[in-house]
Amino acid sequence: YKIYCIGACKNTIFLNIRRSIFYLLSTNVGEILILLSSLIVGLPLPLTAVQILWINLITDSTGALALAVEPKHINVKSHQPRSPGEGILVRSNYQRIILVAVIMTLGTMWFYYSSISTGESIIKARSLAFITMAVFQIINLYNCRSMKTSIFKIKVFSNKWLIYSIIISSLLTIMTTQVDFMRQIFDTVSLSLMEWFKIILVGLSLIVLVEIDKAIRKYY
Repeated sequence: YKIYCIGACKNTIFLNIRRSIFYLLSTNVGEILILLSSLIVGLPLPLTAVQILWINLITDSTGALALAVEPKHINVKSHQPRSPGEGILVRSNYQRIILVAVIMTLGTMWFYYSSISTGESIIKARSLAFITMAVFQIINLYNCRSMKTSIFKIKVFSNKWLIYSIIISSLLTIMTTQVDFMRQIFDTVSLSLMEWFKIILVGLSLIVLVEIDKAIRKYY
């Protein structure tokens, strides 16, 4: 029993390291693709340096730390034994990193390009891109709780630090567009309730598509 507990503990630690690294890579690759895609099509950068710094410090850092203390899942003992030579990330992890990054890029650039094409100011377009990317990263936290198990099979409140991270990141992100002095710092404008609704709806598509990917991977 003691040997099993030690083994399960080590496996949980290993999986938590994998979750945190996967989260950081998927979100940062997404940011890189967003910047590259804007350069390729000849548009101004959709995110400013301050906005990127904010996303990396607030959503990325707190989220990665919360995933690092993800508790053991009920089905952790059902995982096949790891090969001693297995790396932190495996091929399927890299494939999903690309999937998540592409979804983030498409969603963020859709809001950004749509705003510019309708004659909105660059500040408004960047505000939409900034908030969309932040929302994607907050939502991505739940996807990263397990590489294989559906998030709907994991207790929502089992990781209190994840909940704290989501609440703090969400409130601070809202403040960057809704509080006057924060708007001045981040060069943003206030967003309407309808715009927030659309952004959250697009952000939730990340959960749907990753859940489909998880379901498909069960069969190969």
